[in-house]
Amino acid sequence: MIDRGTQKKVIVLKRTGSPYFSEAQFILREGDACEYGEEIDMAAEAERIISMMNERRGRELAKKSKKSGEEKLKITLYFLSGVLCGVGFAFIARLFLH
Repeated sequence: MIDRGTQKKVIVLKRTGSPYFSEAQFILREGDACEYGEEIDMAAEAERIISMMNERRGRELAKKSKKSGEEKLKITLYFLSGVLCGVGFAFIARLFLH
């Protein structure tokens, strides 16, 4: 739905300092008139939200990399157990054939 003739208050942060966000835009609700001091508070709140999202994303990436390391270890163990079973089977087969 397009609103014609309405004015929206928008806070735009261009330099977020985030590796994930290049720009953040916060659109204020209608009727939330704010003065200069409140705009500064809202900008600080927007920066807090961005930093919180960066921390959360960092934790998710750390968990993902840890999980992938555990999965690599499992795959390696499965491979080695398969190789050992194959070698054992070949040894037993050689004993019975000779």
